Parts: sequence; structure tokens; C-alpha cells
Amino acid sequence: MLRSAHLVHPETLISFDLRSFVGTKKTELLDCISKLVKERLSASQKSLLLEIYSLDEGVSATRFVALKYERGGLSKSALWERLNSLKRMGLVDFGSRQLRGRTLKLTGVGRLLIWLL
Repeated sequence: MLRSAHLVHPETLISFDLRSFVGTKKTELLDCISKLVKERLSASQKSLLLEIYSLDEGVSATRFVALKYERGGLSKSALWERLNSLKRMGLVDFGSRQLRGRTLKLTGVGRLLIWLL
């Protein structure tokens, strides 16, 4: 049972009581998240999420960028910027310079957002 749990955002020092979220319905939360996704993600980011969702297992981010670039449209640097933006948002996961070759995949939150698009 949730009694009293206060969180303080480290950058703004705004605090709130977690109990205020207890009455929030899941449908309200999903509706809000859906609106945020539709309003704030660019068409290009949404398109990338959908393409990543349909990827075969084992495709690295480097391979994905190469394939997208070959089909035309965006430059490699623009593709990397969009992928890194999605990674910073916690929607996709892939390797780094230190962890090369990791598979490009949606995170759990990324999969949820695909369902909400």
C-alpha cells in the first residue's frame, strides 16, 4: 500500500506526492501518452519506430542506417541524429562506440508507443 512517497525532481526541485497518481485511470494515462506521441514525435521519428518494429532480428543500428540510406531520403548523419534522439527518449536501444554490433530494437516503452500510434 502506498502511504507517503514524495519525489523531488533533481533539476527543478519540484516535489509531488505519488499518492496523487493513485486515482488516475490507466486509460487516462494511455490517452495522455498517445496525445504526446502524436503531437511531439516528428513524422520521421514515427516512421523510424515503425520500421524498427518490423525489423528482422539481429540488425544493428549501423546496418539499419546503411539500408535506409541506400533507399534514399535522409543522409546518414540525419538518420543517426534521429536514432540517437529516439535512444535518448528511451524508445530504442542499440550499441555505442564501446558496445558495437548490438541489435537495434525497440524498448518496452517504444513497443507501447507503436501500439498507441
